[in-house]
Formats: sequence, C-alpha cells, structure tokens
Amino acid sequence: MNKLQPNGLVFVDTLNGFLLTRQWRDNANGLELAFWFATDRGPLKIIVDKERAVCFVSADSSIAQYQLERFNCERRPLTLVSLSNTKVDGLYFRFQRDLLDFQRFYRSEHGVLYESDIKPVDRFLMERFITNSCQITGVLTENFGHLQMRNPSLKRVDYDIPLSCLALDIETEGLSGELYSIGFYGCGQSRVLMVSDYSVATADCMIEVYPDEKTLLFAFFEYIQKLDPDVLVGWNLISFDLDFLATRCQRLKVEFALGRGGDRSAILRPQRTSGFHVARIPGRVVIDVIDALRAAFWSFENFHLETVAQSMLGRGKTLTKKDKVIEISRLFNEDKALALDL
Repeated sequence: MNKLQPNGLVFVDTLNGFLLTRQWRDNANGLELAFWFATDRGPLKIIVDKERAVCFVSADSSIAQYQLERFNCERRPLTLVSLSNTKVDGLYFRFQRDLLDFQRFYRSEHGVLYESDIKPVDRFLMERFITNSCQITGVLTENFGHLQMRNPSLKRVDYDIPLSCLALDIETEGLSGELYSIGFYGCGQSRVLMVSDYSVATADCMIEVYPDEKTLLFAFFEYIQKLDPDVLVGWNLISFDLDFLATRCQRLKVEFALGRGGDRSAILRPQRTSGFHVARIPGRVVIDVIDALRAAFWSFENFHLETVAQSMLGRGKTLTKKDKVIEISRLFNEDKALALDL
C-alpha cells in the first residue's frame, strides 16, 4: 500500500541505489524494463513501462510508410548525427521484437542501422549516464516482500553499499546424474543440505539431511529466499552448478526459484559451441570465479580448481584421483561425512 500524506497525496521517496541486475521483456502492454538495486532500506525493484525500443537510420534513407507500419514503427527527425557526421532519424518501436524483426528486414534490403544491437535496458542507463549507482525518486510500494517503484526518475550519483554474498557448491553423480548435496557459505551461514536416509555429522559445518532431491531443492530455495543474498558466487557456478540445478528442477517439477520478487530465473545455454552460459537471476549478481579471474587477467597453466588452488593458496582438493565421479559416488554411498571434505 502507498503511504498518504494528510492532504491525501502519495509520499514520494528518494533512495540511493547500487545496480544489481537489469532485464527487459515484451508483454501485452509493450516493452517493460526491470532493474534491481541494493539500497540501505533493502533490495529495490524498479519497473519502467513507458519506454520504446529505439534505433537510428540515415536521414536520407528511403523507407516506405507501409513498411514502417508493418513493424509498428514511428520515424522522427532528430538533430543527432552518426560518428561519420551523417544526420540520422530515430525509429521508435513499441516492442523490442518489432525492432529485431525490422533489423533483419532492413539489413537485408537496405544496409546499416545505427545502435539497433543495444539492449533497451542498457540504452535506458546510458542515456542517464548511469554505470552502477543512481538516485531514484518515486512512489515506494512493496511487492513479494521487497520494495518497488514504477516509472521513477533516475539520476546518476556516486554511491556504494556493502553487498551480501553467498558462496555455493554442489556435488552430483556426474553431469547428468543425481544431486547429492548443496553447500553454501555466507550471510551468517555455513551449511550443507544432503540427500541421505540417516543423519550425518561433521565439526566443520551444519548438515541437514533430506530423503530425496526434490525435498532438498525445496529447502535450498527456502534458504535462498530467507538469506536473500545480493551476490551468488562459486567455481564454474553458471555452466555447471546452476545449469545442473535448473535441469534437475525441470525434471523434478520444482520451480527454479533463485531470483527475487517472484521473478522467473533461468540459465540460458549457448547456441554455439564457442558461446557461454548466461545466468538470468533477477535481483542477484552471479559471479563465476573462473570468469572473474580471467577478467582480472590472472593466468594459470589451466583453470582447473586444483591448479588454481595450489597456485594461489598452496593447497588443493582432497580428492585428486582421475576418475573423480566414481570416487565421489562411492564416498556418498559409503561415507557421507568424508565425502563432505572433497
């Protein structure tokens, strides 16, 4: 509910926020942008539903009106020029999918469109010179237990805030087998959730046992929503751990509920062998340590966890046998407490 002033007007709040995630989608009402920010009053989701998909075309290009209407496009003359000093007109679409369809048509028939490959969420931020933090002013409401604003005004500011972080790791029966356990550390927790028909004890962390994968997954997602981390981090986290969990959730008919605010999460697999997995987790930054090390120009013989751990920490994994999958499965069947020390 909105808070009302004595005169009946709605309160307008101003918060500083640090950008976490950004996404867009086409819905029945047009193009909708969604951003999550960390603020000193908790996570904040902002929704922008008055934007249009935009690209630019040379002002002297010839596009018939019926072609513009075919793609639900409005053309406007502008005072802007390209990097080669060519005057351009703006093309405005209600849906991003219309812009993408027009892009394919125009490039095959005419030539180059300017900035048609820029995502609408990125354009929204770029036009306001926002890279990571901003001041957000609007009507504050609550949805799914989180703060929310719709169509607020944003202005760039310098702002920093500590982010809560949760490290994740899973153990499995290979790439396509069963889920054995999920361990997480951070947000005041050090805990392992394990599939087991008997209790398991260790001095290193709290262990919770569950009769099957489905029950374990439900418990894990409950912890995620309760701890509500800003950042998820892990080794090969996106292309293995999260991709595996998403696949198991689909098979077991469990919602892959990693995101905030009831928004749908997904792991997008690459379309080409040279591509990479993308984690779409609304409201939470996902950091794969391998990618982070490469981005920071660290160099190793290879990026196997054992190699990097030995190089940076002087110690490695307990399990170093070649056929690790068989050994992990054996330990989880014979000595689950020892398996946790892998």
